[in-house]
Amino acid sequence: MFLLRRVYEGYLSGEATRDLPVDGIKEGLVAHGQAGQFYRHLYFHIGCRFLGWPGRLASWLMHQVDVKQAATGGNLVFDANNADMSAFTKRGGKLILYQGWGEPGIPPANLVRYYGEIQSKTSGAKDAVRLFMVPGMGHCGGGTGVNTFDMVTPLDLWVTAGKAPAEVPASRVRNGAPDRTRPLCAYPQMAIYKGAGSVDDGANFSCGGR
Repeated sequence: MFLLRRVYEGYLSGEATRDLPVDGIKEGLVAHGQAGQFYRHLYFHIGCRFLGWPGRLASWLMHQVDVKQAATGGNLVFDANNADMSAFTKRGGKLILYQGWGEPGIPPANLVRYYGEIQSKTSGAKDAVRLFMVPGMGHCGGGTGVNTFDMVTPLDLWVTAGKAPAEVPASRVRNGAPDRTRPLCAYPQMAIYKGAGSVDDGANFSCGGR
């Protein structure tokens, strides 16, 4: 619990300013016990080794991260802060990013921020990169929202037919059958309820908003 509450704070320097694009984890996750084992492994087995965090729980603080160590050598396996994908997009590459808003391990706001940086730093990103955020989905699946969908077919159609994905149908499967459907919308749009019909039926939602 102590460790997770430190993580909620995000990364702050001694002057309480953000030096890294790291947000805290949503507090509701601790109530459901979704993040405990994940963080025990990530921060104390991986974190202490790769990021130089101290192993003593009582004195652990986010600003004690050794940023220089974390950004060099083999530790780059955990690093993805270069948002300039121009070489990729100029070759005709297409990229679909997605993550669940209920992700207990990797703060979802980080991916949203990273996507924004891609859009501002990558040539042609508007026509080459899409982000789909999945309400309620946990780490690569699970959670309370829809979590079953196909991102490969939309990506293939984008590359082969030039059809950029605006929305992707998704469902939540329980007891072997779908009990909820919902369109996943290309960020920053979101699924908006039309005001009538079951909220478990994706036909009653459309992409819109921001």
